Amino acid sequence: MSRFPWAALAVATLAAVLIPQPVSYARTRGLIIQVDAGNPSASDATLRNATSPFKSISGALRAAAQLGGTTAPITILVHPGIYRETVIVQQPVILLGQAGAEIRGSDPWPTGWTLAGNYWTHPGAPTFQSHGVCGSIQCLDPVHVFYDGRPFRHVEGTPTTGQFAITPDRVLILADPPAGHLVEVTTRPYWIVIASSGVTVKGFRMRHAANDSQSGGIDADGYSNITVASNTLSDTHGAVVSIRNGSNARVISNDISRGGQLGVHLFAVTGSLIQSNRIYTNNIYGFSWGWEAGGLKATRASRLTIDGNDVGSNDGPGLWCDGDCQDVTVSHNRVHDNTGAGIQYEISHNGQISNNVVWKNGLAYGLDTNHWGWGAGILVQNSNGCNVFNNTLAWNSNGITVLEQNRGPAYLVFNTSVHDNTIVSQDGQAEGLVYALAWLSDLSTLMYTSSQNNTGSSNRYGYSGVGESAPSTRFAWNGNYSWLADFSTTPGGTGGSYLTLAQQTTVLSAAQVPVSP
Repeated sequence: MSRFPWAALAVATLAAVLIPQPVSYARTRGLIIQVDAGNPSASDATLRNATSPFKSISGALRAAAQLGGTTAPITILVHPGIYRETVIVQQPVILLGQAGAEIRGSDPWPTGWTLAGNYWTHPGAPTFQSHGVCGSIQCLDPVHVFYDGRPFRHVEGTPTTGQFAITPDRVLILADPPAGHLVEVTTRPYWIVIASSGVTVKGFRMRHAANDSQSGGIDADGYSNITVASNTLSDTHGAVVSIRNGSNARVISNDISRGGQLGVHLFAVTGSLIQSNRIYTNNIYGFSWGWEAGGLKATRASRLTIDGNDVGSNDGPGLWCDGDCQDVTVSHNRVHDNTGAGIQYEISHNGQISNNVVWKNGLAYGLDTNHWGWGAGILVQNSNGCNVFNNTLAWNSNGITVLEQNRGPAYLVFNTSVHDNTIVSQDGQAEGLVYALAWLSDLSTLMYTSSQNNTGSSNRYGYSGVGESAPSTRFAWNGNYSWLADFSTTPGGTGGSYLTLAQQTTVLSAAQVPVSP
């Protein structure tokens, strides 16, 4: 007889732990395991049936693991409720959240507080692994506090209202009274750890995670065929989603915000898709974006497509591929209001950047500063084989810049084309320098020679009808140019033209971009 006789029965009849698919999920096929923490009869201790679901997602996964040789797809259907657990997925499965299903990496601390003078203290603040380049306790310590859902700021020394502190012996200090309020403290580093290929996570709300930088609240390392779709994810210490060392990952139609370091972190992924996500307000804990922070960063990615996302208000670059990315397509994204570059393709190869709408990036730089080529709407940095075309850019600290520095012989700029883009800009102020299109190098280089095959052509420029004048610099190719007619004689600027103010307004209105800075 089988060690788990109920499993055979369940597979045969969809009874016991497995029940027929609900009407609301008529497209789901295979076996369904129900989780409903709000059901009074829910338990992880005994065999479940249609009226007695599992209490936790982890309990349902343990039951799924006992099904052994079944080849039918398994869906864990999670009913509305707050699930305070770390879910470790070790087999192919679909985790499907109904509306209102939420995983939190925090726990309420309703008791255990002591009033000491004007402050409330609580011992036992947890300790988590942490690394990274940053300048404050907020990014050094992954413990975070939420007061009636509102994040408090971690400070060193004495907190005031809206803040908390942690002593060296891990005593948590609040200036706000905990009584009558929901005080939640991050106590788990992850929401979901994916430890199997063939996993789908869909339909959840997830928040509060004490994960390290360069890892995710949803975290996968070494597995393929992973899908993360239609979730609302926020308030992590490190990245919100991190996928590493796998292929065929799909991150689709998620709302991704308030990552302490990054929204999306990718490393050594192949043949993957990041599509139709909203990625915004990330790097809230002040990691150095010269190190790694911002909206999305991918390293050593190949055949990656980043398409149709809205990426805005991140502290750092919006979309950033860095370190031997290969054959990456960045298309149809709306990238705006990021402190760093909008789209940055750095020390990588064969990038296609097209049909994006990119505005108000490089907010860390002003019109009155000479910031060379940094903070561009689109920045191609020490990369080769790149094709940048059909993009609309406006009001960035620089428009499109192509930079070559001393990063080694594998990262020279060659076979790169910038063509058929619309770039709306404004002239620098005082000692400021703002480029519409610039090919820049700070070393002796072959970048400007015909052997390197770098070209710019048929780009259109809008300056709100403001005419050219020295000493304003608008372009660069082996030197700075103030006049388009002169820049058009270089291989980097052939066939360029100016928009009239009316044409500029029409283009920006059609792209749903502010018509003025």
